[in-house]
Amino acid sequence: MAAISPIQTPSEQPRRFFTALGIIKVAVVLILVLGSAYLLWDHTEWFENPRLVKADGASPITFRDYFWASAIGMVPGTILFAFLGDALWHPTSPRFFLALALIAVCFAGGELARRRRWLPAS
Repeated sequence: MAAISPIQTPSEQPRRFFTALGIIKVAVVLILVLGSAYLLWDHTEWFENPRLVKADGASPITFRDYFWASAIGMVPGTILFAFLGDALWHPTSPRFFLALALIAVCFAGGELARRRRWLPAS
C-alpha cells in the first residue's frame, strides 16, 4: 500500500556543536572519569595488598547504627541528585541553579561541620 503523502525529512539546518547541555554533559563525564582515575591512583595499595580492603572496612559499629546513618546520609543526596538530573534537561532554568545551590549548601554544611569539629574525625 502506498503512502498518501511523501515522508518528510528534517531540514538540513546546521546544528550548533557547542550547546549548554552538551558542555554540561561533557563536563560531567570528565569529572566522573578523572575522579575515578584519581581514586584508583590514590588506592593502589589495595591492589598490591587486598587485605587492606578488609581492614579498611572492619568497624566496631553496630548494624543498627550503620543502617540509620546510611539512610540518613544517603536520602538527602539521592533526592538532590535526582532533582539535579531532572533539571539537567533545562540547564538555564531556575530549577537547575536551585539544584546546584542546594547541593553546594549541603556540601558546604558538611565541610563546615567537619572544620568546626561538630562531627568526629574519621
